[in-house]
Amino acid sequence: MKRITPYIKSLFRYNILKKKIPLNVSISLTNKCQLSCVYCRIPQRKQKEMTTKEIIQIINDLSKNETQRISLNGGEPLLHKDLDIIINKCKEKNIFTSLTTNGLLVSQKIKSLKKLDLLIISLDGNKNIQDSIRGKSFDKIIKGIKKARENNIVVWISTVLSNKNFFNVDFLLKKAEELDFYVSFQIVHHIDTISGKTNKLLLTREKYQKLINRLLSYKKINKRIVNSKTVLKYLHNWPDYRTKIINNASGKIKNYIPCKAGQLFCHIDTNGDVYPCTQLIGKTKTKNALKIGFKKAFDSIQKQQCSCPSTDYNEYNFLFSLNYESIVNAIRLTK
Repeated sequence: MKRITPYIKSLFRYNILKKKIPLNVSISLTNKCQLSCVYCRIPQRKQKEMTTKEIIQIINDLSKNETQRISLNGGEPLLHKDLDIIINKCKEKNIFTSLTTNGLLVSQKIKSLKKLDLLIISLDGNKNIQDSIRGKSFDKIIKGIKKARENNIVVWISTVLSNKNFFNVDFLLKKAEELDFYVSFQIVHHIDTISGKTNKLLLTREKYQKLINRLLSYKKINKRIVNSKTVLKYLHNWPDYRTKIINNASGKIKNYIPCKAGQLFCHIDTNGDVYPCTQLIGKTKTKNALKIGFKKAFDSIQKQQCSCPSTDYNEYNFLFSLNYESIVNAIRLTK
């Protein structure tokens, strides 16, 4: 509960004073990754990467601007040579710190990871499914999850639901009970059409809705599902799962929730560019935190009128709109 209180205070100020506050900020530490997941383009990116000194300066800036959570990602953040220094700085500033990883190096990096508040590992299904989607990784991931739980690290897995694994939900929830972790389900929305990948991984609208209804049913009895019922229902009403972003979304989506990207959360790319979110990288004008400072870069972001099927961002949107069920769900997950 003590983690939620600062959020509530800041959100009331945001709603009353309309002051932008970067409550949750994700930082890409590197574009490097050992895997080549079928729906990811990040390892192909060639952006310049911030130095450790520059990352530390940004963390200092975030602390001064009321940031409550920093999410470290990539690429594969465990490949960053100074990861321990970066995590230490986040914790020195008393900021809730999570890290998203492909899981291959968890066992080797456990000393650094023990300082995290939350470790998120990508896992899409059983051994055959995982290895076909993300490359040979299943055995190391399971070993890493066990190692993390042995060290009392809170573990979520991030599962992208596609036509390759939608039938494996029960396996993942059973494994969650067995190994004591939680599951955050996503739908495919990162397909890289630039490199020739298509929407072949997508389920039909009917199948996605049927699957989401299953998750809603499971949610009543299974405490391992991270997603709130509110967001699952929102995704159930998504008009077209082939559409990554819907612009001018008000009136186009049932029970539309205004996006708080660039108002209450944002993303800092590997080169220091500040974006409303990862969905808009390369699709909107941006300022660089290293050149003009984080606050000026963040304040320059315009209010967003779009919506997307990202479960993470929609959890933020409903939580930051003080949706009761989302708040209760968040409190349950932080106990």
